[in-house]
Amino acid sequence: MKNVKWFAIGLVGLSSLYGAPALADKWVYVLTNIDGTAVYYDPNTVRRSGNTVSVLEKWDKSRNEAFPWLPEESRAFVRYDCYNWTRTYISGVGYFSDGRTQSEQIEPYQQLAEDVLQNPTWNRIARAICRLGKGR
Repeated sequence: MKNVKWFAIGLVGLSSLYGAPALADKWVYVLTNIDGTAVYYDPNTVRRSGNTVSVLEKWDKSRNEAFPWLPEESRAFVRYDCYNWTRTYISGVGYFSDGRTQSEQIEPYQQLAEDVLQNPTWNRIARAICRLGKGR
C-alpha cells in the first residue's frame, strides 16, 4: 500500500513537470552552488506527511560551464526524510540547450534514500525544505 501511495505521489510530481507553465513563476530560490548551479523549489508542490516532505526542485545549470554535457535545467520530484536526513529521487526531466529533453521515473523498488549529511548541497537544501515541512 505504501508503494502505491508513493507511486501516486510520483505521478503527481511527474505530471507537474509537464503541467501548466504557471508553475514556473512560483519558484523559490534556495541556494547557488559553488559551480554556479542555482537551486529552487516550487511551493505549490510541497507535500508534508509527518517527517517526510516531497517537493519539486529546479536546478538551473545554465551558468555551470564545468559540465557542458549536463542539461541546462533539471526538474526533479524528490522526497526528504527530515528525521533520518535522507533524500530520495523519484522522477525528473532535464532540458538541454539544443532543445532535447530527457525524463525518467524511478520505480518504487529502485528508489534509493541517500544521506544528505554527506553532500553539502543536499544538506543545505534539505534543511531549507524540512523547515517548510516542520521536520526537525
